Amino acid sequence: AEACWKCHGFDARSRSGGLRLDERDAAIGPADSGLRAIVPGDPDSSELLERLSTTDPDRRMPPPSEARRVSPAEIARLRRWIA
Repeated sequence: AEACWKCHGFDARSRSGGLRLDERDAAIGPADSGLRAIVPGDPDSSELLERLSTTDPDRRMPPPSEARRVSPAEIARLRRWIA
């Protein structure tokens, strides 16, 4: 939540990419890109994990300009939760 809420929470004015993570239906449905952030039971198809793990600065979440990073342990925990 600390790393994602600012851009993907309840405030539509600050929401990015059409992705809302604080409501289940929105989090598992397609974002503006057409990709699904969370595919229940399928972490390898969940764009959330790809964006948190990539080394591509144009795709990385949170963006490199943000101070908060998501640790490898947190990413592993999200992977298990999605699975």
